[in-house]
Amino acid sequence: FLASPLEILNNASVSFIIRDHITAKLVEYETRLENLLKDTLSNYPKLEYKFEVTEQYRNMKEVIQTVPFVTDYAIQAMENANIKPLPTIIRGGTDGSRLSFMGMPCPNIFTGELAIHSRHEYVSVQDMEKGVYTLVELKKESENEYVFTTKLGKHYTSNTAWKTVWSNTLKNSGIEHCTFHSLRHSFISNLIVNEKEDYITVMNLSGHKTIRMLVRYSHTHEKAKKAAVGKLGKNLELRNFQEHSGLKDISDKEITAV
Repeated sequence: FLASPLEILNNASVSFIIRDHITAKLVEYETRLENLLKDTLSNYPKLEYKFEVTEQYRNMKEVIQTVPFVTDYAIQAMENANIKPLPTIIRGGTDGSRLSFMGMPCPNIFTGELAIHSRHEYVSVQDMEKGVYTLVELKKESENEYVFTTKLGKHYTSNTAWKTVWSNTLKNSGIEHCTFHSLRHSFISNLIVNEKEDYITVMNLSGHKTIRMLVRYSHTHEKAKKAAVGKLGKNLELRNFQEHSGLKDISDKEITAV
């Protein structure tokens, strides 16, 4: 639709807003508008034009449909607040759209407005209260400390269910021959080898009661082993050089220069 025509003495500007629930159709509308412009200006060969397209916001469904559980959270939260959900297609939601495409999926939930974008637009206190109740319930629904959850963010109570999820995760990641228990080994090894965490802290995190058990579960990388052996080799070379050269105080860094 026509948004803001502007005309002055030596140029004219016309702005349109094009919308569609299907993003791919926007290009079709853009092309149609530019073709209309070209056809109009064909009668005025001396005139020039500049056609610019600026994206405002896209359909958040493109993001939401990849993570349907966030919508499930919202629906469950409304039901918990004794509100009957009525999912429907809407136009708008600029904030939710931008946040979704920034990496934070945001389905639209109500805030209490009625007769939106009309002369009689208003908001009721009662509906605003229901909106607050929904947000409180939504916070409760999304709270969990689990990595693998059900669609509603709850933990799995069936051994078969979590094994299926683990299997699908490996398949989607292209990882073969990896057990769920391998995560524990990797976790401990990374803390010790890469993060240089002290053994007492790692024991507390892993639940090990003895250093012996901790060493059994941690796996030192081959690179770390070679580096350790390399240090020993350098020390032996340095001592051997000192004994034969008579230079007792020479440092490791000075060997090459000498």
